[in-house]
Amino acid sequence: MKVKFAIFFALIIILLIIVLDVYLDYNKARNFGANGVVVDISWKSKNHGMPLILIKEQGELKSFSSERISLKEGQLNVGDSFNKKSGSKSCLINMKKIVCVK
Repeated sequence: MKVKFAIFFALIIILLIIVLDVYLDYNKARNFGANGVVVDISWKSKNHGMPLILIKEQGELKSFSSERISLKEGQLNVGDSFNKKSGSKSCLINMKKIVCVK
């Protein structure tokens, strides 16, 4: 009886960890924040074809990559100013507000 309870408890813990991991990964794009200049864009990166945007912020390079990025080619170019606050689905590109996360 104790073994069955231990296995059941372990399965519940594993399930909770999986759900939490999926939730955190889902919110990764929304929780990303940066204020800088776009230095490189790969619209179909090697990572499952997801967009990869590199932003230089005060000498630090930040990587914005997710399947939830809703920006299309032409909306964002190298050299554009990029400002996205953590927790927001919108970003300011050259001072123009655009929804950038689905």
